[in-house]
Amino acid sequence: MKFLDLDAKGVVLDLDGTLLDSTGLWGEIDKAFFGKRGKELPSTYGQEIAHIGLNAAAYYTRTRYFPNEKEEDILNEWKQMSLKAYAEELPLKKGAKEFLDVLSSKRIPMVLATANSPHLYLPALQRLGIESYFLCFLDAETFKAGKSNGKMYEEAAKRIGAKKENILIFEDSLSPIKAARANGFKVIGIYDEYSTSDIELYKSSSTYFVMDWDEALGMIQD
Repeated sequence: MKFLDLDAKGVVLDLDGTLLDSTGLWGEIDKAFFGKRGKELPSTYGQEIAHIGLNAAAYYTRTRYFPNEKEEDILNEWKQMSLKAYAEELPLKKGAKEFLDVLSSKRIPMVLATANSPHLYLPALQRLGIESYFLCFLDAETFKAGKSNGKMYEEAAKRIGAKKENILIFEDSLSPIKAARANGFKVIGIYDEYSTSDIELYKSSSTYFVMDWDEALGMIQD
């Protein structure tokens, strides 16, 4: 498959903020979590924890902000606040299903690489009817560093069986975009109203940048 001038043999897709319209939910959860403890949500908090996974985020949150809390209690609170939304409510972003349909019809292997946890993302994928599109799921419960060191992407390339330069990574968060590029992958940054702060920085950090899935679909050449 040609994506503009890139020869794509496989695709790696982020979930939250990329395929799933869910980053607004996490912003509300974070705001409520801090507010319950009488603190204002730090403006940088979302980006600080976006790519490291729930377990690591709980550790970070405890050590940085709430040293008297227990990590398991933080995790349980987050899980209770988010489970219903993933299982019953959160939608795919506009055009995402059509994009996946086209890749599936072209037999392009797809891997889901997420900092989320299976107990949340699997019910969402099943409800939305896209679980079967993916060759495998890679998440921060297996890759403890999340996406920060590029190992999750290395494993995705191994599962797909293609060279890095022939794999496209779709991602909405800046740190994973930079990590993937630093590890030799082609990255398509995709806009998200909650996570994309400086569009020009995202554009300069990505191989290409798109505003939505309809634009991405228009870049497939054959």
